[in-house]
Amino acid sequence: MGPGFSSSPLRDYWAVLVSRRWVLLLIVATHMIVALIGTFVAVPQYRATTTLHIERHSPDIFTFQGLGQSEMSWSSYADFYQTQYKILSSPAVARRAAERLEWTSRPTFHETSNPGILAQLKALIPRSTSDVKIDPLDVAVAQVLGGLEIVPERNSQLVNVSWVSDDPEWAPDVANALAAAYIEYNIESQFSTTDQAQEFLVDQISKLKREIATIDADLQEYGEQNRILSLDDSNNITLTAVKDTAGRRTAAQTRLAEAEATWRAVEQIEASALHEVMESNLIARLRQEFASYEAEYSEKARRFKDDWPRMEVLKSKLERAGERLDLEVQRIVEQVRATAKTDYETAKHEVQTLERLLVDQEHA
Repeated sequence: MGPGFSSSPLRDYWAVLVSRRWVLLLIVATHMIVALIGTFVAVPQYRATTTLHIERHSPDIFTFQGLGQSEMSWSSYADFYQTQYKILSSPAVARRAAERLEWTSRPTFHETSNPGILAQLKALIPRSTSDVKIDPLDVAVAQVLGGLEIVPERNSQLVNVSWVSDDPEWAPDVANALAAAYIEYNIESQFSTTDQAQEFLVDQISKLKREIATIDADLQEYGEQNRILSLDDSNNITLTAVKDTAGRRTAAQTRLAEAEATWRAVEQIEASALHEVMESNLIARLRQEFASYEAEYSEKARRFKDDWPRMEVLKSKLERAGERLDLEVQRIVEQVRATAKTDYETAKHEVQTLERLLVDQEHA
């Protein structure tokens, strides 16, 4: 070329590539070999999934139609399921699953627990303080939580519990054990509430027994002071009347304690856990209708967007069904609570009447 002209940059680049072609080929070949080795050496991972159906109401496990407390708003609905997801991924549930599977007895557990080269080198360094012993079960809990995956199904009460492992036979066992541990944890939590209510009733009964003993002692002292005691109680009209009234008052106080416990339990109970709500044919039919709409909506939501006209119609039906279900449940709850309060007020008035009668008889 003559002066004033320069060669094309593309040609210059091509010349450089041609002159370095063996270096480029070596780099490409090296990457391909590394990728091929990584593909053969990589350990395949298997995911086992089990599905749980989580409902908001508690079973009727107590004589006063269950105990509990919850709100009926949609915000509490979301909070409830977020709480359940946290429980599913908690160390308490993981520990139950590890104990159920006897995790620490597996041969592979001890293999994975062996320290690596870096840990062995660190162990050679002298330390001023002694190492803290780690519970093998805590290590097992960490391993369970490490492979756990929780994915809730959209617009439903279903949640998928998955566990990832390189052992295709071990993964489903762990997933099923986690589901069983979660169910067991919830059952024990519900029964702990029942134990608290039983403890309350035992305290009330003990209190009534002490009152009965005090009444008997006072009655004995009153009879001695007024010389109304006789060898045959049937011949002493005053003493017989006082004893009869005291016995009736004691029975009324027992009924009052039961009525109060029932009333307070009904005031604090979760609406859907009431015996009357669970046994109502209307509520059962409305729940079935709501569940049908919910299942249909969940199924179509996977294929269609929310702004599709039929999805909007289906969503409207689902909301109306939920509102009607909530209204019917609330109506039954109000009736049950009103009845329990009336029974409590009646028992309280009966106790007060008998106490006034007993005072009048003692001073007669």
